[in-house]
Amino acid sequence: MPRVSTYLNFPRSTEEAFMFYKNVFGTEFAGPVMRFGDMPPSPEHPLADADRIAMPLQQMFWGGYFGSLVDRFGIHWMFNCANKT
Repeated sequence: MPRVSTYLNFPRSTEEAFMFYKNVFGTEFAGPVMRFGDMPPSPEHPLADADRIAMPLQQMFWGGYFGSLVDRFGIHWMFNCANKT
């Protein structure tokens, strides 16, 4: 069954915001806090003007498949799939 995960971005204050909401809701994080800088290096994937793919769908170090694109309205979409199918 498909599911959607929502990711929030807080420019320059993400960790502060997440810690605030963790305290407000009295919960713990479901997993470790990961930062893009924590990801192992990978080959560069240039943004193609024709199809606007920022990162082709590919297997990632956490075991899933991840990719991203920018649609014709300028919305950046990130796809995280548990498996390739």
